[in-house]
Amino acid sequence: MIYLKIENNLGKFYKDGTFLTIDKMANVDLWNLANEAMNDNDFQMDAYDEAKLPNKAHQIIYKHVFDLLTSLITRKEQYKNECEMLYKTAYDSYK
Repeated sequence: MIYLKIENNLGKFYKDGTFLTIDKMANVDLWNLANEAMNDNDFQMDAYDEAKLPNKAHQIIYKHVFDLLTSLITRKEQYKNECEMLYKTAYDSYK
């Protein structure tokens, strides 16, 4: 499923069954996108393309969000392994 897209020269993100313009994104929305990126194996985003986003604010926000989510997806397995090891260490210490 696509969670971040460029449509009609606007950056948009998925929230509650609809797409909102990216300039309406709040911290909780970014948190929700990050959770979806970690849990949804079909998480998709349109690649950042400055030419498709004439609005400078949309360019800045979209690029930043796209880069953050791309980094998160790339390091997803590393994060999961670190979390598992953290809990395993705590669990083992109480055996």
